[in-house]
Amino acid sequence: RRYLTNTLMSKYIGDSQAFYRLKLHGCDLDNPDQRIAQDTGEFTGALLHFTTVVMQACIVILTQSGMLMAISPELFLFVVAYCLIMNVVTFVVFGGRLTAVNRSVLAQEASLRFGLVRVRENAEPIAFYQGAAFEKARCGEFFAELMSTLYAKMR
Repeated sequence: RRYLTNTLMSKYIGDSQAFYRLKLHGCDLDNPDQRIAQDTGEFTGALLHFTTVVMQACIVILTQSGMLMAISPELFLFVVAYCLIMNVVTFVVFGGRLTAVNRSVLAQEASLRFGLVRVRENAEPIAFYQGAAFEKARCGEFFAELMSTLYAKMR
């Protein structure tokens, strides 16, 4: 995580001034600071968990395959073919749609966090100009949009 975070921060804040170029060109990148800080940690944790699960699954597959081959080679080939076909069907039918919905949820969560951080950072002007109702409504819209996407994800 340390290496990945340092690399991303160097590219974002370093001599290339990517932070400024993204703002200058109006790039629609939602909360790059949050992506560097939070998503890097989640990514490395998920990668470590995934590696552990894959290693355990490989050991189980090797031991169970040996036993199944000893019982019936035809049954072993059928199980392998069935697993391959079902994996392809699952990824083709559901994979793309779930990835798009998950990306949308992440972007909406980032917008909600941004709205709440904006209120915290601009607390004095919001209070002075009586803007609390507007800011609350704006954060409520972010949250409502997020909830509708989450409900759509469950269908």
